[in-house]
Amino acid sequence: MKTLSKTLSVAILGCGIAVSAFAATSTTQPTPTEHSAKQAQRQAKMQAQQAALFQQADNNKDGKLSAAEFARFNELKKAAWEARKQEMEKNRFARLDANKDGALSMDELKTAQAKHASFKHHHKGGQPDMPKPVL
Repeated sequence: MKTLSKTLSVAILGCGIAVSAFAATSTTQPTPTEHSAKQAQRQAKMQAQQAALFQQADNNKDGKLSAAEFARFNELKKAAWEARKQEMEKNRFARLDANKDGALSMDELKTAQAKHASFKHHHKGGQPDMPKPVL
């Protein structure tokens, strides 16, 4: 149980750092190169977390997971995901709470909804009108 607490703490801390970094840089649109770099960083982080959970679940340290160890691995992954979801929800609330009074007003929710709709509309088509290939 102590090891699970440590793993969850590390996962929560890592998610908090990642979300803080994202919030700090999310005011401008990333270039395609920056976007690819961020995707690579997220992928590397996920792989590192999975490796840590694998090692934690591998009780006999043989580098393989038995059926029981695999079940433990899945429990650890679910717990880490739940911790991450809770952290994301806390951060989302903090972003929506524009006046930082610890509560969301109807105006704050409407503003968030309008921003979301604008973002969705702006990104709806994916790529701008691209010329169709000549066949």
